[in-house]
Amino acid sequence: MIRHIVMWKLKEYAQDRTKEENLHYIKEKMEALPDQIDCLLSMKVYFNINDKPGMYDAVAVSTFKSLRDITTYRLHPAHKYITEYIALVRDGRASVDYAVDDTD
Repeated sequence: MIRHIVMWKLKEYAQDRTKEENLHYIKEKMEALPDQIDCLLSMKVYFNINDKPGMYDAVAVSTFKSLRDITTYRLHPAHKYITEYIALVRDGRASVDYAVDDTD
């Protein structure tokens, strides 16, 4: 199994929404993706609760069977739709993919 983690730092206001509104919009759209993309086994979006400077605002945690499935996911129109939106409202992005075993 592969865990795919993405973090975003959002603009205070973008696309006629506040940061808070954009966070909730992104969460809603991202967490709906497993119903639309077969290779996406799970998706959860969490909001940062620490207001320390330099922290990211949200993290998406998703699970796949393989790196190839992540490529399929990235190319899916439903994923492309939300990532194109996120690109308009974010100031920063970071990601990591790592292998998990049954004990994680």
